[in-house]
Amino acid sequence: MVSNYHANTKLAFGLEAFSPSAKRNLAAHALKEGDIANASDYLSQSFNADPTQITAAFVIRDLAAKDRAAADRLIVQYIERLRSFSLSSANQSVGRTFFALDQLVFPRSSVSPPGAEVMKAYVYYVIESFEKLEQSEPGLVPGYRGFMLNAWLPLQEYAPEMMGAFLNLERLSRKAGEEMSLPSASAAQEETIGKRDREISDAAARERDDESDINAAINRGDFSKARKRIDKVTDALQKSRWIELVNMREASYLAAKGETEAAAALARQLKNATSILGVYPAIISRCVEKKDQECAKASINDAVRQLKSADDKVLKANQGLQESLAPTKETFDPVVLSLSRLAEAIVPLDGSLALDVLEEAVRAANVSKLDTTDGRTGFEPTAFRKLAPVDEARVKEEAMMLTKPLEQIVALAGIYQWKSEQLSTQSRSRIQSTNVRVPSNPHVRN
Repeated sequence: MVSNYHANTKLAFGLEAFSPSAKRNLAAHALKEGDIANASDYLSQSFNADPTQITAAFVIRDLAAKDRAAADRLIVQYIERLRSFSLSSANQSVGRTFFALDQLVFPRSSVSPPGAEVMKAYVYYVIESFEKLEQSEPGLVPGYRGFMLNAWLPLQEYAPEMMGAFLNLERLSRKAGEEMSLPSASAAQEETIGKRDREISDAAARERDDESDINAAINRGDFSKARKRIDKVTDALQKSRWIELVNMREASYLAAKGETEAAAALARQLKNATSILGVYPAIISRCVEKKDQECAKASINDAVRQLKSADDKVLKANQGLQESLAPTKETFDPVVLSLSRLAEAIVPLDGSLALDVLEEAVRAANVSKLDTTDGRTGFEPTAFRKLAPVDEARVKEEAMMLTKPLEQIVALAGIYQWKSEQLSTQSRSRIQSTNVRVPSNPHVRN
């Protein structure tokens, strides 16, 4: 039986009499007694003053071991409180906050993982906070890239509509010259496969075909089971979105295994530009690795054809989350980004085809509604630098065709960067050749 200690404490003193640390201690005490309601109440009060203090996260994590639903409700409240709190590197609140979230969202013990509502709120908060940090402290994001990348796998499962905003941040988080590198799902699946098996087994027993069940099946890689459950979805629009998601995820999975033919067959069914962006560059990279020109060329042609008629709309944020965070045509253009990455992917195998794709990217950029005011460029900035060695004159001509001044400047800068590197290499070679000592003639006296 739960004691009356906490009820008497509140009656005698009121919660206002206690400091945040005292409230956390009271929460831990209540939790030890099995008093979930008072533990939740204390915790909610404790993080209102300063949610960046990490000790509350440990108590919430302990609560999750006893009552997952109660812990999830608190985590959502905690994230909502964080939204109204400005993070700063000066007081180290950035590191503290994301360390605390890491403890809550990715429990490393026998505690079951949070539900879909928590994971979606987490993804949205990560993107929102890093967008704010980029504005308040420009150049800070690369230092916290690891925390940001933690949201990549949950994003794919719980908030795929945020992919555009995430990819924009991912580009900003790279250090100079660094290539795009995203976490692989395989490691996470290895870690959670037991939990996912139980979730899917329980769902089958309950015969529920809700969002979490389908997501769990997709995340585990059980695409056949996911498709069976999607078949039972009655809402036509929702069903088409699920089909798009499972096709994208399975195609990505097959491409990662090197099964490019099977991956391409699924990729040809994709109708959304963001899905195409997530799949085709990976397929083409695999074709290039195999030096399979026919495979690469066919995939390029399919991708370009599909992009011309693809749906480039980004799904709106779900109810209860900030709709303003969802990317729009003014902040993200998956068609332009896809074409530029396709050009990069094919250049090692077919430079001529890469130039043709770059031309398509420039055309798409010129009709794009992307707003470059805040420094956005629709294409991958490294594309022009990587294609310049193929045909410098043509790549420069394509750069000059860009109608948005910022995009033209970034494209030309990439070409000039390559040119500078080339001239530096040539200069070093000439210096080395002139410093080669000529052997002296042994017959000539000094």
